[in-house]
Amino acid sequence: ATRYDGLFIYDGKDIQPFKTKADDYLKEHQIYTGRMLKDSTLAFGTRRGGTVILDLKGNIQSMINDKNGLIMNVVLYMTQDESGDLWICTDNGISRFEINNPFRVYNEEIGLQGSPNDMIRYNGTLYVATGLGLYKLIPSSFPERFAHFEKIEGINSACWDLIIVQDRMLIASNDGMFEIRGNQFRKLDPTPTFALHQFKKES
Repeated sequence: ATRYDGLFIYDGKDIQPFKTKADDYLKEHQIYTGRMLKDSTLAFGTRRGGTVILDLKGNIQSMINDKNGLIMNVVLYMTQDESGDLWICTDNGISRFEINNPFRVYNEEIGLQGSPNDMIRYNGTLYVATGLGLYKLIPSSFPERFAHFEKIEGINSACWDLIIVQDRMLIASNDGMFEIRGNQFRKLDPTPTFALHQFKKES
C-alpha cells in the first residue's frame, strides 16, 4: 500500500498494480494504515477519508467515515477483536464498528426527517412515511455516495399509511391519498387520509 499511488501486489517475483474500485478515493485521501480482516477482506485507513474495506477482487464492501459514524476521518491504526468488530483509532479518539452486524440505523443524519409512521418496500425501493412527508432510500454507490433518504416532492404534510395494491403503492397523508405506479406519482383524492385497507372480494 502506498500513500499517493494506490495498491500493489507482489507475487514473489514481480510487483503489479492492484486495481480496485476505490483507486481514486485512496489516492486522493492517502492511505495511512491497513490490515487484512478475518473474512479475508482488506481494510485501509486513510489520512483524510476514513476507512475503506475491499474484497480480494478490489470491490468496495463498505466505507466508514464521518458521514456514517466515524468520529474523525484521520485514521491512524485499526485492529479487529475476537467478535469481528473493527476498532479504528483516529486523531480524535477511538470508534468501534460492528462490521458484521446486518442492522443499520437510518435517521436525520442521512436525510430521514420526522417520526416514522409506516414503511414498505415497493419495486425494490424502501419507502418511509413520516410526520414530515414520504421518503425513499437511495442506495449507496461507493465511493461517490452513501445510502441516504430523499423526500418525495408533492407531499408536504404527515404521511400515515402505505399499502401495495397490485402494481401500485398507495399513500395516506394529510394532503390526501396519493399513488405511485412504477415511476409515476399522482394525487388520487385531496381528502385527508389516515389509514388504508385492502379487502378481498367474497367469491
